Amino acid sequence: MEQMHSPSGESIKDLINRLVKEAWEQRREGVLLSRLGSEIARKPEIAKAELKERKLSAYIEDELSESIITLASPANPIVRVAVPKDAEIDTSDVNRHFPRADPGRKAAHASGVSNAVLLAFSRPLAPGCKRVITLSPSVRFADISIDAEVPGSSKVLDRKWIVTPEDIPDNNERSRTILGNITEWRESHELEPSAITAKPKSYALEPKSVLELMMSCLSEAEQKRINLPLDLVAKLHGSRVG
Repeated sequence: MEQMHSPSGESIKDLINRLVKEAWEQRREGVLLSRLGSEIARKPEIAKAELKERKLSAYIEDELSESIITLASPANPIVRVAVPKDAEIDTSDVNRHFPRADPGRKAAHASGVSNAVLLAFSRPLAPGCKRVITLSPSVRFADISIDAEVPGSSKVLDRKWIVTPEDIPDNNERSRTILGNITEWRESHELEPSAITAKPKSYALEPKSVLELMMSCLSEAEQKRINLPLDLVAKLHGSRVG
């Protein structure tokens, strides 16, 4: 799922209007409500005050009916997108207004570069903001006010490195340019390739206590026969191995 960032201080209403307008003007597509919900979740305090426990679809109907409408997917009515109310909808092929898979984006993901880095180099940057990338302990980026202080562990991503569909409409050409920019930026900061690659998920196993290991070796019938003093149980349970 694509990640989007909004200028600090932007209201939920303005955020939705902006994202829906951008998507329609750039690609003649609506914005999935689930995608809007993910972005709104980044502003919990503002969202709580504005949504007032309403579902996003209800909020749009109550507060944005003059500027936005929602369309249900013919294939799956649960899936809905928001589009400008004055948009010229192709009623003979409504599906064309739903976000489509970007083959260029698939190629970019195949490069192994972290999703956060790909997004940082491809999401539009609002005027008056600057983008910062933090590489540790995890790779992430954020758009902050142009006058805001840059966190010590973050690096500023100059606007010249960011490539959007408006800059290069062709998906494959845009992906090649983005990957080239990422490599050049990484080398300019003398970073190892591993600093910006996607990290595999690791599932650390909780070390088992001596008691748990003992119990795992016994049958159900044998476990029922066990009768240990409580102080010994506590001691064995607190002894971790591994």
